Amino acid sequence: MCALAFSTPFTFVSCKDYDSDISRIDNVDTELTKQVSALQTALDATKAEAAKKAADEAITAANSAQAQAELAKQAAADAKAAAIKEAQKLMEGVATQEDLKALASTVEGIEKDLNKLSAEVDALIKYNQALDIQLKALEEFKTLVTTKLVGI
Repeated sequence: MCALAFSTPFTFVSCKDYDSDISRIDNVDTELTKQVSALQTALDATKAEAAKKAADEAITAANSAQAQAELAKQAAADAKAAAIKEAQKLMEGVATQEDLKALASTVEGIEKDLNKLSAEVDALIKYNQALDIQLKALEEFKTLVTTKLVGI
């Protein structure tokens, strides 16, 4: 058995054989590191581009909303102006506060004149009643005189 143990060929591998493998692995590792770095740079660029695109879209949406808001403001202002114009049309021919004061003053004057006229009418009615009484008395006197004169 000893003979067998010594008869088996042993292969001895030196460290130099592994140096080329390690060098190759180092080269692959360096290459992979460069590729990862390039991919990271591309990813960062894509992220930046996507963020810029999103920001541009947000700005466009904001500008559109602002334009719509301006249009809505203008529409509201136009509607307000139209309502004011319509109200002014409705107010045409309607008396103003000054007109109403002048009219009230005129009415007061007319009322005073009516009160004077009413007092004068009342006085004339009383005078007419007094005249009627006198006329009746004169009629009675005439009848009396005529009756007496006929008897003479």
